[in-house]
Amino acid sequence: MSILSWNCRGLGNSRTVSELRRLVNDKKPTIVFLMETKLRADHLERVRIRLGYDYLFAVDWVGRSGGLALMWVADIGIEIQNYSRRHISAKVCPSSIEPLWKFTRFYGHPDLSKRGESWSLLRYIARMEPGPWVCIGDFNEIISLDEKFGGSGRQRSLMEAFQRALEDCELSDLGYRGPKYTWSNCREGTDVTKERLDRAVANREWCDNFHDAELVIGAAAWSDHSPLLLTLRNYGRQQNGRRKFKYEVGWELDSKCRSIIQNSWKAQPIISTSQHVNPWSFLQSKIMYCTKALLKWRTDERGLLGKTLRDQYNILAMEQG
Repeated sequence: MSILSWNCRGLGNSRTVSELRRLVNDKKPTIVFLMETKLRADHLERVRIRLGYDYLFAVDWVGRSGGLALMWVADIGIEIQNYSRRHISAKVCPSSIEPLWKFTRFYGHPDLSKRGESWSLLRYIARMEPGPWVCIGDFNEIISLDEKFGGSGRQRSLMEAFQRALEDCELSDLGYRGPKYTWSNCREGTDVTKERLDRAVANREWCDNFHDAELVIGAAAWSDHSPLLLTLRNYGRQQNGRRKFKYEVGWELDSKCRSIIQNSWKAQPIISTSQHVNPWSFLQSKIMYCTKALLKWRTDERGLLGKTLRDQYNILAMEQG
């Protein structure tokens, strides 16, 4: 299962629609979330048909900006919970072997004076239907100056307000693979400005259920924002009674375990350690990245690891006999 999120900056342009079709044909996402469509629902219906999706939920644009669209295939159950000009929140209703979870498509207010309204909205959504929750979209804000290149400085109060909102909602950045910045002013030389405005965040319950989730930053023409692709690789293949992640002391008997922990902790690319970063959010992100590395190692070497541990446990038992 995969989710494509893109601030397309208007679907009235045929070139943008062609670019969207290329992304869909290439990545084949199960769910597509579009921001700044600048189209009414009846026009978006034609786009849905061209893309080959079964369902559409749209929020009309107002004035000269806005517009949200959510499209998905019939294989996945989507139940819309609430929506506004800035978000669409829904339950993902999977088969009996999958956990029920909440998915929010979010678009932070582009007006700095109204950015606080976005964080109030995020906190409101967090209180609705507790449980596994992932949120993806264009938040129109950065967490630290490390997520900005060029241009004028950023007010620390704006970044800290975003950090507090994520902390209050118990959301952690999922990290990414690909280019660091997701938005550019499309200029060159000393006039260029780039920022990481688009991201995916989730609470601990969601991460416990989807250890293998991976966010990839893509590339697209005709928009100043990069598309995001969130992939759940083993979706639909989980077993009943899947347990939460637990670190096993026995792993330490394998010499690779320590190096994996050390390397993943050092290589964690999500947030810088600058003074603008909330320490708790930074720690949560590092733990999440380390968890993914351990789970990948355990999965890749499950057969060999199991035999190695059993042999070493037997040796220890005989020595302590």
